[in-house]
Amino acid sequence: ASGGEWGGATVVDGTGRFVVPGLVDAHVHLAHSGATVWTGDPLDANLRASLYHGVLAAYDVGGPAILLDLRDSIAAGTTLGPRLRVTGPFLTAVGSHPCETWPDPDLCQFVDDANVSAVAASRVDAGADGIKVAVADAAFTPWGTPRIDVTLLPAIVAAGLPVLAHVDTDTDVLDAMAAGVSFLAQPPFAAP
Repeated sequence: ASGGEWGGATVVDGTGRFVVPGLVDAHVHLAHSGATVWTGDPLDANLRASLYHGVLAAYDVGGPAILLDLRDSIAAGTTLGPRLRVTGPFLTAVGSHPCETWPDPDLCQFVDDANVSAVAASRVDAGADGIKVAVADAAFTPWGTPRIDVTLLPAIVAAGLPVLAHVDTDTDVLDAMAAGVSFLAQPPFAAP
């Protein structure tokens, strides 16, 4: 169509171009750059890059709790970025993904029999949109890492938020689904 006005709307000549709806990125870690060297503020860069590439909504599934405030700031219009849903830190076993090498409290909350219900409830109290649980390490280290005790999963599900499971094997998938998790955050990495 040629440019001009039609019924009060501006008509843009789209010859040779295409239009797509806004994209949704259902698995991001906005606070991580993925770069092998320091690149500045990955969060700011990732927000800008998401919008630049047409991502209008994103689900950050495992990152620092500050992303909850960022989500609210974007919703209020005081920060520019895609509409966010946020889980906050992973619930995981000590020494497992994503804290295989150090216990980073921005990325991990460790769960066991004594604290699982309280930790899951803390995600609800914090206003998270879901809970990300590392059912298994995805073989990111050359050494073996512990697997979360899958008997803890029902208590995490019982908190009432959607639960997203980080899985590695077909056994992880079956255990996560049997416990009632809502989503698999990625396909298994290991061959069956």
